[in-house]
Amino acid sequence: MNASPNNGRFIAMPTILKELQNKTIKYIDALTYTSIRSFNNGRNNECYPAYETIAERAGMCRSSVCASVKRLENAGLLKIKRSTKKHTCNQYDFRDKLAYFEKIPYGIFECDLTAYEKAMLICLRPLFVEGFLQCSMTIKKLAENLGVTYRTVHAQFKSLVLKGYINEKHISYGSKNKGSVRLYLTEKLNWIYEYTKPTTVNKNKSVFELKVA
Repeated sequence: MNASPNNGRFIAMPTILKELQNKTIKYIDALTYTSIRSFNNGRNNECYPAYETIAERAGMCRSSVCASVKRLENAGLLKIKRSTKKHTCNQYDFRDKLAYFEKIPYGIFECDLTAYEKAMLICLRPLFVEGFLQCSMTIKKLAENLGVTYRTVHAQFKSLVLKGYINEKHISYGSKNKGSVRLYLTEKLNWIYEYTKPTTVNKNKSVFELKVA
């Protein structure tokens, strides 16, 4: 059975491959960013979650969140107005438009994955673009694109396969000794988004609007 589309709500995740490759951030920071942005107020594109609140949503400890936020800020991925008052949360500003982003489902916070598995899945998402939610890269190539070690990707990738979030399909080419592996994001997380009714521009062209939270 095909997964039914989401109701249009998603978390906008900017492309961070460059920052990962340059070692300015760690791959776990993808989960921190997604967790913070999940609190974003669509009316003013700001939010004020406490470190403890972010940690609870991400499944991380407070100290890890603090270190992660600092790396994201230094890399220019987060705009933060730090509070000078005691017991007052920082302000996170998301008013700048993203030129390109991945749509991360809110279900990422409710699934049976560890924080590092969630972070790896978020980082892998922009690489699954060969066909619909597909990828033909080897683990070695995935690691090169993410700027992390083969061992790191291999460990988290195997867990994602074991838990059913990624499927591996072996494709043979005539000989049993020749072939490739095709990777698929599964329906265990709903990556599909439905569009609202089209807005007609002219007789031959329509524009579909995506509902954004």
